[in-house]
Amino acid sequence: MAKKPKFYAVVHGRKPGIFNSWEGGARLSIDRFPEAKHQSFATLELAEEWYRQNTPTPGSNHSPVLHFSTQAPAQQPTATPQQPTLDGVVAKDYVVYLIIDPVTEEPFYVGQTGDFEGRQRGHLGKANHDCKRAAAKIAQILDDGMTPAFKVVETCESKEASLEAETRWIEHCTARGITVWNRTREHRQIQALRMKPKIEFDRIIGDGPLTLGPYPYDSRFELKSKLNAFLVKSTQGAIQLHMATEKLRLIWKLTRQAGEVSEFRIVKNASKHQIEAVLVSGSTVNFDYGAAIDRLP
Repeated sequence: MAKKPKFYAVVHGRKPGIFNSWEGGARLSIDRFPEAKHQSFATLELAEEWYRQNTPTPGSNHSPVLHFSTQAPAQQPTATPQQPTLDGVVAKDYVVYLIIDPVTEEPFYVGQTGDFEGRQRGHLGKANHDCKRAAAKIAQILDDGMTPAFKVVETCESKEASLEAETRWIEHCTARGITVWNRTREHRQIQALRMKPKIEFDRIIGDGPLTLGPYPYDSRFELKSKLNAFLVKSTQGAIQLHMATEKLRLIWKLTRQAGEVSEFRIVKNASKHQIEAVLVSGSTVNFDYGAAIDRLP
């Protein structure tokens, strides 16, 4: 099988630009050149992006010079067409799938395969703490008594198409600020060059320091996060912790909720937790503390 092409970006060398060969190309530009700066990439697009980020004039959008050899690329082997089964359906469909953390509900791995069920068994069977990749994450999830979710996100007609789709989905996750633990060099480069800061959708725009009675916080988001963490660890029923009750009473009062509260209760179901306020009048109302925190003065 022919080797995949590589592209060599040189931003500081005898001939800055992008080369499609090492011997007789990029190597001649950087060998014995003081403080040469270069890097190889799996695709021309990534090489150009890195070049623009590292050029001595990073504000410029000019394209790098391409120093490509004229030698014809090695002919790729012709794919053997898949044989249909007796009922006329192709035996294998290639799919792109995500492995999703059941707690955060975010993907941590993107894969492609022609045997989805077998690939699931392989991931679960190779779960291993002695590595730094997706297998360690899967092992951690299994230790917690849960199972990662496997979700097919795209079906393709060939392996080549599924490999291209896999890269697109990694780019999609990266654009959303999600890190996936894929090992190929191209996928690591995509994330290194294009990772955006992850957006906290619960954070209030312009959020800043506030004081809730005697309790100072850097932001409303911090207060909300600490209350969420407390609720996750607490059992159902009346809240006994004095500090938590005091903070909830302050939030209730400062946001002008109707009625006087006698106690707060934690109510849980299969998917979430919430707080009920038991009023002195005897009635019970749902207390949306998150929305109330957003309205704190």
